[in-house]
Amino acid sequence: MITEQPGEVRAAIFFVREHQWEDFVAMMTDSDSNFESWNEWKAAVDRMTLRLSSDGVTAIRVDVDLNEFQSWCKRNGTEMNGQSRARYATEAINK
Repeated sequence: MITEQPGEVRAAIFFVREHQWEDFVAMMTDSDSNFESWNEWKAAVDRMTLRLSSDGVTAIRVDVDLNEFQSWCKRNGTEMNGQSRARYATEAINK
């Protein structure tokens, strides 16, 4: 999700570490649309980060603790999916 600060356009990138990958896939309600492996997913994140940067957008990777994200989803009444990942990451960079 992209946000604008005075003089800057920023994009929050939800990011999980490799050791969290299996839990991440199991927890997400849209896991059927996820990548086959963490390496494949990370490569896509890296490509997106480069593309955003070339477009003048500051990409900010948000390292996520899955337990905190799960609690956040419960508090906000949202499923654990792409939309909630984007919202969570955006809130994290706007704090």
